[in-house]
Amino acid sequence: MEWEPKGGIVIATSGAGAQEPPRFAAAQREAGVRAEVLDGDALARAEPFVTRDHTAAMYYPDDAQVQPAGASAALPARGRASSPPGSGHRSTSGPGGGDVLVPPAAAEGLPQGL
Repeated sequence: MEWEPKGGIVIATSGAGAQEPPRFAAAQREAGVRAEVLDGDALARAEPFVTRDHTAAMYYPDDAQVQPAGASAALPARGRASSPPGSGHRSTSGPGGGDVLVPPAAAEGLPQGL
């Protein structure tokens, strides 16, 4: 699975919107998320092509990106690996052709191989 830690930046470009990024960041900090205020110079260093007409900027250093297709492919395998033997879970084909792990209650009535 592809995991890319890259950090994230949120900016506001209006006077009315300037209060929201710091307010949201404060709530995020209470939940343990790191968030830092960026001044104009720091924002320009981090994102040289972003607008200079901003009114607030926040940096989230722990933000990361995961490729959805890779995650979707990896999850069934992880589920199978963590299902105890005899749990009744079985693998079946999903709508895109990938494997889907089906718990026993949901698998009732499904033909084998679906």
